[in-house]
Amino acid sequence: MSDIEEIIIENEVSESSSDDNEISFINTISISEKNQLNDTIHELTEEYVKREIKNHSKPDFYKNLIEEVTTIIFESFLDILCSDCDYDSILEFTEMTISDWFEQNTIYPLRQQSHIDYEYYTDTFGLADDFVKNMVDEKIYKLREINKTIPEQRSAEWYIVRHNMITASNLYKIFGSNAVQNQLVFEKCKPIVMESGTNYVNTMLATHWGVKYEPLSLMFYEEQTKTKVECFGCIPHSKYSFIGASPDGIITDDTSPYYGRMLEIKNIVNRNIDGIPSEAYWIQMQIQMEVCDLDVCDFLETRFKEYEETEFYQDDVNELKGVILYFIKREITMSNNPYYIYMPFSVKQDDIQQWIEKTKNEHTEHILFNTIYWYLDEYSLITVRRNDQWFQECLPQITNFWDIIQKERISGYDHRYPKKRVSTEPTTKNIEVIKLDTNT
Repeated sequence: MSDIEEIIIENEVSESSSDDNEISFINTISISEKNQLNDTIHELTEEYVKREIKNHSKPDFYKNLIEEVTTIIFESFLDILCSDCDYDSILEFTEMTISDWFEQNTIYPLRQQSHIDYEYYTDTFGLADDFVKNMVDEKIYKLREINKTIPEQRSAEWYIVRHNMITASNLYKIFGSNAVQNQLVFEKCKPIVMESGTNYVNTMLATHWGVKYEPLSLMFYEEQTKTKVECFGCIPHSKYSFIGASPDGIITDDTSPYYGRMLEIKNIVNRNIDGIPSEAYWIQMQIQMEVCDLDVCDFLETRFKEYEETEFYQDDVNELKGVILYFIKREITMSNNPYYIYMPFSVKQDDIQQWIEKTKNEHTEHILFNTIYWYLDEYSLITVRRNDQWFQECLPQITNFWDIIQKERISGYDHRYPKKRVSTEPTTKNIEVIKLDTNT
């Protein structure tokens, strides 16, 4: 007999009470019955999580889990012990119970959670501080040693290395539509295109916005967490060399409770910030943690906005605001790569002009092209934990995809060429009509 059947039998005697509809069903059952219901919800949760392991990457995974378990519980009691009006209370109880299950479970972590502002390994697994430090020390040492062997960025060797791996930021495409998969195979099969480094940079593009504000987001994170972040190049997986990751940063300050934690930054322009990573971002972080053999990643989303100088000095609402100096090389070159210098948060408003003049004098080889005034409009900081079960489940699909790339590099990939779109618009031709003189 299931736990649900036992609860139904034990409560049949109270079915005729006329006041039951005014009392939440959850509040009518005993403590032992609630414990039975807890166990049932835990079992259903574990069953769902294992069955849908690949779908952990989906933003609506947790919502779908709660809806499915709630529906099963509600329909089991409907018309026997509860009515339609009890759905919300059962939903609330189910969500709370599922949350408890995840807290007790270290194998299947939540897809994302509120920012973990404590030492993860010690608080989660009860490990001794010395043991944790030695473990993370070893991991950081290995990563630093690997980082020494990484070719210089945008060198010929660097392009070759990246061509022979699928990086974390692109790996989500393996799980995408046929068109998205096709595009990734094509990218990895076509000849390597090496940029000269003298390309024109359009500083107005949304993609450049991220480049411009990522260092500022990093400064903000370090200020918030009172720690230091170290940057690394494109790290290859120790076992699967065709998988690589270029983390935005890793906390290597061994005095910090965040020691050994990864950081992923997204600088948002128009998209809504809701603290729920997209599937692409979630997969990116999972691959980064897998490659670097680290277990926690902080996900920071920021939205910076810019305004005029007068607005900046008159603004007494936004607490976090500042200045970016946009320099260009004094000597004319084929490249217009911008060089940004970010004012430290410690500079007071009365000292800004002095800081600007001092910085200009320190960079005589450059010309100050623009002074950018910014403020932090919105941000979100959450934590994503490593989901090893997800990676192991997806690994065969990832490996098979790379095998396809290896095969088609030899056999040919012409069928992967992007198809040209055929216009469906009616063709309009200008026709000149000449009237013939029929009288001649």
